[in-house]
Amino acid sequence: PEHYASYEDWFLRKLSVTMHQKCLAQAGLADVCAPVQGKLWPQVLSGEITLKASVIAVDELLQLLPESCCLLQLRLRWPDYHRVHSPVDGTIQRMKVYEKDELFPGAESMSIFDFGTGIGLVHLLCIGEWSVQSFRAIVSAGQKVRRMDEIGHFDLGSQVILALPKGLRILPKEGAK
Repeated sequence: PEHYASYEDWFLRKLSVTMHQKCLAQAGLADVCAPVQGKLWPQVLSGEITLKASVIAVDELLQLLPESCCLLQLRLRWPDYHRVHSPVDGTIQRMKVYEKDELFPGAESMSIFDFGTGIGLVHLLCIGEWSVQSFRAIVSAGQKVRRMDEIGHFDLGSQVILALPKGLRILPKEGAK
């Protein structure tokens, strides 16, 4: 629709049937798809990633995700669609929720999903916006998911980090949406 009853209705709008079909077709072209509409940020040479307000060393983050070698950081801006979809076909093996400051002092809230897949373990980190700290999951551990199944949404600004297993050939376009 072109008009929404409230800001929340617009912010948490669902994909139209046409757009959902288009996204499903795109997602079917690879083993992994983008879980959000957001901007892909370039890899940082300093070895650090800025979450929202805090900074974490990539090595520290990879210690949380020992099987991973490639991190893709996608940042959502206020006009972006803020629902999050499964990037892979598989089973949610584990969900871990870190509250603000729990991971390290000054850290944002974060929900980490571990997906068991045919290509290995894939992690999805949903990082809450610095002032709102909100990700609302609608799935649970043990649940089977397919690419583009909705797994939750952010109430306000956010970003996700997709951590992929070793050996995958990644062809992202930096800055792409």
